[in-house]
Amino acid sequence: MKQQRSTRTLAALLAALALLPVLGGCARPQPDAPVTAAADPAAAAVSADTAAAPETEAVDPRLQYDPRLAAVDYDGANFTVIYNSGSAVEPNKDFTAEEMTGEVLNDAKFNRHGELSEKYSIDLNYLDGGADAAVVGAIRQAVSAGDDTYSVADLNAQHCIQLGATGNLLEVHTLPIIDLDAPYWNDLMLEGSSINHKNYFLFSDINIHAYGATPCMIFNKVVHKNFGLEDLYDIVTSGRWTFDKAIEMISAVTGDLDGDGRITKDDRLGLIANNFCVDCFISGTGYQLITKDENDLPLLNTQTEEIQTIMQNI
Repeated sequence: MKQQRSTRTLAALLAALALLPVLGGCARPQPDAPVTAAADPAAAAVSADTAAAPETEAVDPRLQYDPRLAAVDYDGANFTVIYNSGSAVEPNKDFTAEEMTGEVLNDAKFNRHGELSEKYSIDLNYLDGGADAAVVGAIRQAVSAGDDTYSVADLNAQHCIQLGATGNLLEVHTLPIIDLDAPYWNDLMLEGSSINHKNYFLFSDINIHAYGATPCMIFNKVVHKNFGLEDLYDIVTSGRWTFDKAIEMISAVTGDLDGDGRITKDDRLGLIANNFCVDCFISGTGYQLITKDENDLPLLNTQTEEIQTIMQNI
């Protein structure tokens, strides 16, 4: 009976957890009460056909997060999320908020904890499991011991695939209630990460850690103006931001300031990046290093002229 209750809790709460970032949002302001003729005689003179109709605001479908899950009393059942701590540069703050601080995201996380705990009568806990390897070890140990302490794990995708392949995670399509067509689930990630039509992890709008780690390219507007370079915004919006254009601008700015015949960190650099930029540039081209066959099985797609050209440009 305990196992059945835990499974039902997991299914219902997974769907609810996807909503967490928005549960603490501010309520929409209510329209002002209509002015009556008694309160304002001038209002009585305004005919019905000339009175301004109330404006209706279009609702972004991505904001319609309500999974329409009724409140269920789980009688204080334990629901524990174990997560990786991230790093000093990118700490994982998807779940925890110790107190209200006035900061929007922090307070949303704090409020959602109370609302979910109350609505489903659960003991909701977030456990910092340390590095990915430690989280993986904790999950494997719990599963092998038949211990259902951890309801949800939050860690990097490559570890989720390994855990799924070794039978340590539930296949997501077997979980009842969860609507994978809902806007808070990332369908692109769901499609790309499936193997033989099976998925062992999901990516949703709760994963603010992933959004916070999104790579981007920035440029120095002063240097750009001093070199008289073409407007970058126009280049991008017109679809002309290519490797060739980037190389052209990078080369124009790069210069040997100390005259030693070498380009070092003490010179003027047209581009500064760490080695992760290689992954970003490949993704930016839209090239898929892994494709799928007709059975949804992955194929390595690295022996093509296209990827050779991309790597040469990088």
